[in-house]
Amino acid sequence: MGPTRVEVVHDIKHKSLDISDYDIIIWNNTPPATFVKAHSRSDVIIATVPWVKECLLTGTLLEV
Repeated sequence: MGPTRVEVVHDIKHKSLDISDYDIIIWNNTPPATFVKAHSRSDVIIATVPWVKECLLTGTLLEV
């Protein structure tokens, strides 16, 4: 029904798991195009903080 784990890091280099182990990666600002291109085929949702706010306001996961 929701995440079983949440991790907040200042830099993607400090993450504790492999990128493919995450369901959603949230960037404070627009993610670098190189990151998006490198991970666009995985099942990971790459989003921004405003997207999270909209999801909270609507009570559902919106399209990214």
